[in-house]
Amino acid sequence: MIITGYRQAYKRDLSEDVKSAVSRQLRNIFLSMLACERDTSSEVDPNKAKRDAEDLWNWLAGGETKLGIDKSQLDAILVSRNPLQLREIFDAYTHMAGCDITDSIEKEFNGDVRDTYLTIVKCARNPHAYFAERLRRELEGAATDDDTVMRILVSRAEADLFDIKKAYQVMYTETLNQTIADNTSGDYRKILLAILGTD
Repeated sequence: MIITGYRQAYKRDLSEDVKSAVSRQLRNIFLSMLACERDTSSEVDPNKAKRDAEDLWNWLAGGETKLGIDKSQLDAILVSRNPLQLREIFDAYTHMAGCDITDSIEKEFNGDVRDTYLTIVKCARNPHAYFAERLRRELEGAATDDDTVMRILVSRAEADLFDIKKAYQVMYTETLNQTIADNTSGDYRKILLAILGTD
């Protein structure tokens, strides 16, 4: 859907543009995402999760075999497993490695690669909390990132915006409506609040 919309809007191939615009370190994972290789089922296989967690442990944290990072295999797991399976993998990883997978990612990677992996983990665990955190960061920063705020609200409006609002209130003890009212103004504020609806 995104690939088709991109081609219609820009008369260009999104995959080709990613290849030319994205760094080599991120190219493969972005192209894998565009290929829609993720399992769309809600099935969880605990045994497969343990095997994946052991591989991740060996690649990220040294594990028992100390294989070193195999980024292509890491990408394959993070991009292809369904969110419920990823949560099972992350739990098994914590049990094996004695630390959360986000700690290992932060230790082994930096810059955009680190941020991409952390985003995948956060979205798999709790996408509503992830978007709530992004909105908070963009709204409470030194300067509101209007483009990001609008993109999140519009893209999630007919999907899970209600759940994001609930997560936001739990995380920050105030409503998203209130934060937007306090940090925006004029017609822009009215548009955002209209998208949000009532608390």
